Amino acid sequence: MELNQETVNAPSIRNWMVKNRDFGSKFLAALYSWFTENRHAAYGLAVMRMASGLFILGWLVVNVPVASKIWGPGSEYLEPYRSVLGYKWPLDILRDAGLGFFVFWYVVAVVLAIAFVIGWKTRFVTPLFFIFYTAINAQNTPVSDGGNYFIRIMLIYLIFADLSKHWSVDSWMRKRAAKSKKRIRSRYGAS
Repeated sequence: MELNQETVNAPSIRNWMVKNRDFGSKFLAALYSWFTENRHAAYGLAVMRMASGLFILGWLVVNVPVASKIWGPGSEYLEPYRSVLGYKWPLDILRDAGLGFFVFWYVVAVVLAIAFVIGWKTRFVTPLFFIFYTAINAQNTPVSDGGNYFIRIMLIYLIFADLSKHWSVDSWMRKRAAKSKKRIRSRYGAS
């Protein structure tokens, strides 16, 4: 009886490494493109924008009657907590503000919250919204709860995200402009 001496390519780590010599560089390139070239979770970010914006808007509107007493110049709890936390400009802009400037700041914060919820100019509105909201909240941190800190951290994250991809005024305007451009091209036969 004769043994069959055929070479069998059994699976081995060495064979896999030879075939996939460039696996590491391909994996890093795919990982890099996943983070930089492709958009992910656009609907989730839109929901996050709307939910957090509505939460902050509700917080601002509900506290209108007592805002100047809690966070404004009429607050009794401003010191020593404010100086211990050490907020710097622009987050301490309300530190020595009068009632008029505080009310102006508060109204602008409400307007920014509305713009944030509807997704209007989110690249510009989100950092401003963070500053306005945090400056108000930093006036009297003992009154705040942990949710306010979570919202601040989340707003920092949202500054770097594309929040206007879906369910926003910005996406609606982009679609409208694209339709208009397409209509003009088809009317004049341009390619």
